[in-house]
Amino acid sequence: MLRIALLTVSLALLAPQVALGQSQEGHVYAVAWYNAHTGQETAYSQGYRDWVRPVFDELVRQGAIVSYLDLAKNTGTEASTHMIIIEYANWAALDGLAQAQDEASRRVLGRPFSEVIDDFNQMRDPVGSEIYIAPPGN
Repeated sequence: MLRIALLTVSLALLAPQVALGQSQEGHVYAVAWYNAHTGQETAYSQGYRDWVRPVFDELVRQGAIVSYLDLAKNTGTEASTHMIIIEYANWAALDGLAQAQDEASRRVLGRPFSEVIDDFNQMRDPVGSEIYIAPPGN
């Protein structure tokens, strides 16, 4: 399964339209959508609270990311059940992200983030991900 960090870095390196935006200064936003497996929605949301939030809170404290927002769908289509938005200070902040995640996870959970995500991926399927920047002038 895809890992959030690998997916984010891959998009930053491979998408030609994104490469054009890399020359712009400002914050970068990685957005990923996931679909919790049927019957796993509650466990998946609990996993966010128990595993992901503590790691991302630590990443914010360290300054590795600016902020994050995780959302669970309440209404609408079945295309995805959860979304996470991660805000980075700039494109350079994406460098070394996997290492920062592993270090933060070891600090707060006692194991690397890659193991956490492997466990988490048993409850979900990735739907997609994209990288956004603020429009010029913002």
